[in-house]
Amino acid sequence: PIPFGNRFKQFSLVAKYDSDIRLNIASRRYRKSEEMTNFLTCVYPESELFHGLKETKIGKYNFYFILQESDYYIREDHFSSGEFFLVQLYRLVTSGAKLIVIDELDISLDASAQVHFLAAIKPILEKYDSKLIMVSHSLALMEKADEGSIYYLDKQDDRVLLEQRSFGYVKS
Repeated sequence: PIPFGNRFKQFSLVAKYDSDIRLNIASRRYRKSEEMTNFLTCVYPESELFHGLKETKIGKYNFYFILQESDYYIREDHFSSGEFFLVQLYRLVTSGAKLIVIDELDISLDASAQVHFLAAIKPILEKYDSKLIMVSHSLALMEKADEGSIYYLDKQDDRVLLEQRSFGYVKS
């Protein structure tokens, strides 16, 4: 629950580079962010918000934004916490992280996004040869998991067991 780590560093990094982002927008040094747009619209298929998603590079960092009327833009740190989380997850995967562990994914994403999340992230994980381990209580998310990919944590006597289980077992 303590806000440390790269996810939270990125939040302040966006604000730090705001004037550079604005300069790149004014100079038209940005491009449509195809892969990120596809990922976010897969997770949020009912939303058209991400169809105009752009990215700009400043130094070694890519920043994402959506242009609005009247020379205004929505930065990635203005997205909802779930949307911002997905941007950070995408960054981790595409940066070469081989293993990512997420605790309580259901806290960041609403039920509808959870249902679409696995289908959206799988191709990206495969493309970048990355693995994802999630800890969750979300039945909606578990129902979409591949057969054989659900493990159940149980305590028996003084031992903690992690065993592969079916969705039906967990649901019951």
